[in-house]
Amino acid sequence: MLQVKCRIWMEQDGKPVFGDGRVRLLEAIADSESLAAAARKLRMPYRTAWQHVNLMERAYGRPLVERHPGGPTGGVCRLTKAGKDLLDAYRKFRQGIDGIVSRRFYRMMGADAGAPASDDP
Repeated sequence: MLQVKCRIWMEQDGKPVFGDGRVRLLEAIADSESLAAAARKLRMPYRTAWQHVNLMERAYGRPLVERHPGGPTGGVCRLTKAGKDLLDAYRKFRQGIDGIVSRRFYRMMGADAGAPASDDP
């Protein structure tokens, strides 16, 4: 059976600032408490990860990540309350979007598009 998926992102001045990929970055920071570890997990250059965080913060208008530089063992990086709230709000928003898109697709395209046998895909 075919599955319909969609990607959602927000732009500012034509540049992406937040969406599914940036959410994965914030989740990885929350899990590891390290931007370097989050970047490694996502196979993203460290510099790119910082650029994404800085861009999100500028667009959102407040800090999303607390930075605590460290010594030889490295620093700690945690989500701020605003970062956690944004992540929670986006997760709630994102919940069910694929189902809505899938139902609309199958209504428009019909069974020939590989719709599930039931009336409500």
